[in-house]
Amino acid sequence: MLQNPEQETRNARSEVQARDVITSTWSSPISTLHTTSNVVKTSKTARRQSKAACLGCRQRKSKCDGGRSSCKVCTDRKAACNYSVEQGMTQQQATKERLKCFKKVVVLLRESSEKDCDAIVRILKSMDSLESACSFILERPVVLSDR
Repeated sequence: MLQNPEQETRNARSEVQARDVITSTWSSPISTLHTTSNVVKTSKTARRQSKAACLGCRQRKSKCDGGRSSCKVCTDRKAACNYSVEQGMTQQQATKERLKCFKKVVVLLRESSEKDCDAIVRILKSMDSLESACSFILERPVVLSDR
């Protein structure tokens, strides 16, 4: 079906405008939105990302600035501010470190005598947390009879 020249020109303009809007919104963090009369620039504000959020901010799913001894959100709320990881570590790094520690204890159990395994298991059962027990075992080696 043939269109008149005026209709073809309108369709071509619409396609160009649509293409400009699509490419401008996906181009970069600083995007440029084209309109018929002017160009509007928008930009994302740079926000410093903390390595790890405190437990309170994680539970509330709020933005934590990672401030030690207390983050801004907890200070404003007058709430206790506790972290599950050491300063400078991410949650993922801390999890990997815990896993390495657990693996070392398992290797130690597999390679030790039955008497030493019993001593290691007693330590694992007697301590409050598995992390502290593993650290204790690896930092202060159990007296191993056959090693």
